[in-house]
Amino acid sequence: MRLMPFLFVIAVSGVFAQAGPIPRGPEPAWASDWDAALEEARERKAPLFVVIPHRHGSFGSVVYPKQLKDKTVLQLCQNFVCMIADDKRFPDVANRIAAEYHKGKYGAFGQKLQIIFCRPDGKEFEEHHLAGDNITVAELTETMRKVLRLYPKAVPRSKFLKCKALRDRAKRALDELLFNVAKKTLQKLADVKYQMDMVEWAQETLKHLVPAAKKEFEKIKKMLQGKEIDDKRAGVERLIALKVGTEGDKDLKDINRAARQLLKRLRSDPDVSAQAKQAGRTERALKIFLKAEQLYYDGKLKKAYKEFRKVVKMYPDSQYAERAKERVKEIREKLEEQESGK
Repeated sequence: MRLMPFLFVIAVSGVFAQAGPIPRGPEPAWASDWDAALEEARERKAPLFVVIPHRHGSFGSVVYPKQLKDKTVLQLCQNFVCMIADDKRFPDVANRIAAEYHKGKYGAFGQKLQIIFCRPDGKEFEEHHLAGDNITVAELTETMRKVLRLYPKAVPRSKFLKCKALRDRAKRALDELLFNVAKKTLQKLADVKYQMDMVEWAQETLKHLVPAAKKEFEKIKKMLQGKEIDDKRAGVERLIALKVGTEGDKDLKDINRAARQLLKRLRSDPDVSAQAKQAGRTERALKIFLKAEQLYYDGKLKKAYKEFRKVVKMYPDSQYAERAKERVKEIREKLEEQESGK
């Protein structure tokens, strides 16, 4: 039996009923999107851990497997990409599992607990399929270890998430012309010892960082040489970001010098002179915002909160004020959750 590829299979109407209550205590990190889960498995070189829980009758609620509450099982799950056929919480994943496994080979769907192990591409290890409500924790952990031994280079999920956060931050910094921020972030990702596409991407991107910054500067000059006022104003905004984004890095100092000189000349351009003269204010807003972002990523939420508030109060008309407001709201909610959890 193959878990992939999934064709256009329509699950039998009525197979899914309302799921039972969410279990208390820690759970595996269940995937909510099937395609994203397979992409994660491919990137992590990690096997899949797929659970079809038992149900109370054909239309009853899901019975959360007691085996999944075991500490050793939870720890081992960190090395898998985990999915469960719980249609209330994870409908996309549940429907995809149902489409493939509602075929009667192991009984009616949900008639008894099934635990399925698959390769990163979704193909099932049929020899490791576990079925029955009396699967012991010892049997489950032994099988999990057998499968994991086939993937010695699998990346633990916690490490993967940290790398993904670095990649996402680096990409955003590059989009915003903050090459100094991108460089530091890329260096952290490039130094990761795990073999992943995103690590290779960071290593390659670092090699071409300075040429990329030069290319962006040339694009900005073309925008400023045009006749469209909106393009010229957008060019000034990008030039200010590039100036800040190339400060303090010796490899980028020539671009920074050129950006400063161009910005100075723009003060005499009637189309954008007022905007260019306000560049210092925009730069200060950006620098405080970047400081706040660094504190945020370092987990220093209270300090980050204060810095984001500064942006909102001191530079309410800047383009960074709205983003700072979003961060303020996000941090406030996180801090409230932490307080309520004490």
